[in-house]
Amino acid sequence: IALRQERIVPHLDNCRSMSAFAIGAQAVRASWGLGGGILTLLVNFGETAVTDTRPEGAEIFALGDADQRADGLRLGARSFRAFLSHSA
Repeated sequence: IALRQERIVPHLDNCRSMSAFAIGAQAVRASWGLGGGILTLLVNFGETAVTDTRPEGAEIFALGDADQRADGLRLGARSFRAFLSHSA
């Protein structure tokens, strides 16, 4: 909760959904434009790893296994990543 208060809540002005799409049979990527940047979440609910491009910005929260590879960010089974980029 403290992380959300510190890193996300200050940027909720003009929050808008930007995109959401499947990156695997049981995985999704969703992004929101915030007043000061973009919040992107990648979640894999499945038992099989999935690979997607790494979002711009800093990784602000991680749960489960993931690693950067030449072909993109690999999310292990039941994993989650949150990234926050700030506008210049």
